[in-house]
Amino acid sequence: MVTPGDDPFAMAFVLAAIAAGDGLADRAAVSVELRTRIARVLEGVRGAMQQDRAAAVAALTRALQLTLPDDAALSPRARGVVAGVVRREVGAEWMRAAPPPRPGFRTSAALKRTVVGLAGSSWDA
Repeated sequence: MVTPGDDPFAMAFVLAAIAAGDGLADRAAVSVELRTRIARVLEGVRGAMQQDRAAAVAALTRALQLTLPDDAALSPRARGVVAGVVRREVGAEWMRAAPPPRPGFRTSAALKRTVVGLAGSSWDA
């Protein structure tokens, strides 16, 4: 039976096998104490991985998020296209001022990115 006091090198393999879910702990007759310790370590590792993953996804989301100032110099129609990019109350005002879209029109993400990009560009020469 493998116990917590055994060789740390062997214990690393046991931990890896348990983490991989191959059932080595059952076949190796790992002690209840060791299973508890390994489970505690795995929970900590998984929790840290989830936090790191969540932080990475949040950073990617922020980097991909379209932003515009509330006073972006756009036509009413263009403001209607990107109204969801600004604060809710500003976007609602932009939508009220925008002409209605033609029936069946759907704004694509590419169009929104283009309008936001153009709004941030300087055309003064």
